[in-house]
Amino acid sequence: MGAAFLLVAGLFLTARQRGRRAVQAYALLVETATRLHAGDLARSLGFDHTGPLDARTGQAMTLLVQGQGHLIPLTVGCPRQR
Repeated sequence: MGAAFLLVAGLFLTARQRGRRAVQAYALLVETATRLHAGDLARSLGFDHTGPLDARTGQAMTLLVQGQGHLIPLTVGCPRQR
């Protein structure tokens, strides 16, 4: 009985560690893809955008994709968040 418990505990810890590594790798890939293609996405959504993506353009893109594009004009005067 004790050996089975040790085996299960070892398998659980191994699975947990591998799962965390997989999630970290996936998060890195998503972040990289976002950084690479965010400018192209902004232009294809109709935003006049060049250079690195800024917070205001990102917020406007989020509102548009969420179906809340009518709120974009309300965010134009918002101060920059730090």
